[in-house]
Amino acid sequence: MCLSITRGFEFITPIKNPSERVDDIIRRIVETNVIGTFLVIRRLLDRIPDDRPIVNTDSICGKTAVTEFSAYCVSKHAVIGLTRSLARPSPLEPEHQKSLA
Repeated sequence: MCLSITRGFEFITPIKNPSERVDDIIRRIVETNVIGTFLVIRRLLDRIPDDRPIVNTDSICGKTAVTEFSAYCVSKHAVIGLTRSLARPSPLEPEHQKSLA
């Protein structure tokens, strides 16, 4: 058994647009892509044997930047950081946490 998480919500989020709609979309992207992933891992981590992998599916946007998709890029950078952080305090070896773009 392993934990494999595929989450994603993306939408255009131009930083220069002062619309509250953009603010709402940014919140939804972060809540879905970052907080949702974090909560799923936290709730299921104790059910995963120490030698089993945790796989998060992120996006190439987590390794680059795409104009007008700043919130999505931020969220996918966060998923990569979250996945990498699991290897530090966890008894799992680093090769058991993967983030796939």
